[in-house]
Amino acid sequence: MNELFLSGTILTLVKTPTTGDTSHVVCQLRHSHRNRQQQVIHETYTVHAWNRLADWAVQTLKPGARVYVKGYLTQKLRGDVVMTEVTAAQFFCPEPCWGGCGESAGKLMEAIRALW
Repeated sequence: MNELFLSGTILTLVKTPTTGDTSHVVCQLRHSHRNRQQQVIHETYTVHAWNRLADWAVQTLKPGARVYVKGYLTQKLRGDVVMTEVTAAQFFCPEPCWGGCGESAGKLMEAIRALW
């Protein structure tokens, strides 16, 4: 599995219709970093969340929110093109003022920073 950690700003957050008890959310995450020439590079990733995580994301996250995502890479074939996307396992909020992040966010953020 290709585990990854991303940080960025949510551009869009859309709950998609599903059948049964399954919940699904798709968001666009804008990640910024610097290259070797110190130029700021902006990349947009498609992030999928499922079930309880999707329900939590719809209730808690809003466009413009800064988040950290723990997940893994997935590939989908659309026509002749292979799309690489991220399936989220966890979202972390650096700001405790967003409902649902609470006190545990600080401990999680420390753990994430230790990995980077």
